[in-house]
Amino acid sequence: SDVYKLLYRGTATMPAYPFLFEERLAQSEPSPKAVAKVAGREIVPTPRAEVLAAYLLSLNTPADYPVEKADNTIAPAKKEGEHK
Repeated sequence: SDVYKLLYRGTATMPAYPFLFEERLAQSEPSPKAVAKVAGREIVPTPRAEVLAAYLLSLNTPADYPVEKADNTIAPAKKEGEHK
């Protein structure tokens, strides 16, 4: 997944975490979690990388919470002389 690739390679603003991955012989059917394949070998996430990826993905919830939205939304500007 993209999260595994991000953790393995990093970005200009985020370091890479290659120690969370292991290199193994490629199977006849490649792993869907492999982030790279080189000369009959593949780089796959360790269980620690899988748990970290699941945690990071859980932080980005697509739910729209009305209370939180009200607290984090800027109220429209009042016109001069207008009361609440």
